[in-house]
Amino acid sequence: AVAQGWPEDSDTLSLLRDRVANDEDGPVRQAAVEAVARGWPEDSDTLSLLRDRVANDEDGPVRQAAVQAVAQGWPEDSDTLSLLRDRVANDENWAVRRAAVQAVAQGWPEDSDTLSLLRDRAVNDEDGPVRRAAVQAVAQGWPEDSDTLSLLRDRVANDENEDVRRAAVQAVAQGWPNDHGLT
Repeated sequence: AVAQGWPEDSDTLSLLRDRVANDEDGPVRQAAVEAVARGWPEDSDTLSLLRDRVANDEDGPVRQAAVQAVAQGWPEDSDTLSLLRDRVANDENWAVRRAAVQAVAQGWPEDSDTLSLLRDRAVNDEDGPVRRAAVQAVAQGWPEDSDTLSLLRDRVANDENEDVRRAAVQAVAQGWPNDHGLT
């Protein structure tokens, strides 16, 4: 409400920055992250503040909001992709990893390492929601790649998580309706 009602007040941004970094409650820090990203994207300190929250906030939803804000607001920044890749591989929270997987798939499909990163996460991430997001991203973004169908078949047959298997079945049914290799 403060960011929407008083964005021109010189103290609003400093108040929100303080809440991003210092509020004891994760939901408050998350709301402050979203407000700063939305209201002050041109401010010279906004990106560094968000990067800090991506890497250092103790609360997963705050890191997730910061990942999404950085990916959406600064896709052209030279460090954004490497920051997101790091979160895909190293964040302890599955929701943050999933958000980073989705951001990388949507924002950098032409990058030479994106497909291999997504394939790896589709098979090797420890959490089903991340594997599911990676399976969906590969199926949607690289249907013409010669290894996509075999990856999906593998996930149908071998993933321990029913949601991942279901996503892979749906992807095969939609993308390869004439394929009869799922037997």
